[in-house]
Amino acid sequence: MTSRILPTLALLSLVCAGCQSSPLKQPQGPPPLTYDIQVNHIQIVVRLSEISFGEDSTTVSLAITNGRRQAIDIKTNNGIVLYDDQKHQYNLSIPPDTPTITIQPATTLKGKFVFIGRLSPKARTINLVIETRKNFGNKYSIGTINLNNIDVTKKQ
Repeated sequence: MTSRILPTLALLSLVCAGCQSSPLKQPQGPPPLTYDIQVNHIQIVVRLSEISFGEDSTTVSLAITNGRRQAIDIKTNNGIVLYDDQKHQYNLSIPPDTPTITIQPATTLKGKFVFIGRLSPKARTINLVIETRKNFGNKYSIGTINLNNIDVTKKQ
């Protein structure tokens, strides 16, 4: 039970990143875009359902399901990154005390992931890259999940 409480607390602190004293401004511009994008990658399923565009942030609604027998980790400092076709990189906004998101076996993490920076007005597509790590005792393996060429031209 304790092993599931800690990831839940980490997730709540990640979701509350926007609840800090000087939060990133939430979308004021174009309405959010809705999607039904799913990528399956070796027993991990990532679903993207919405992207919101803010004055100084971009928010992506994701559900990540871990169908593996081991927990998977996502490093928050560089393990989930958004890129646009103008060669800009947008890093995840995270609380400093949350270096890793852990998703236990047979569970789904749902949330709004806030990326720092306004999406370039010239951007036509974005790519979301998620790097997962799974531990095998004293060894680990890394997998990369890519959601490529997501059309964002409707935002303009």
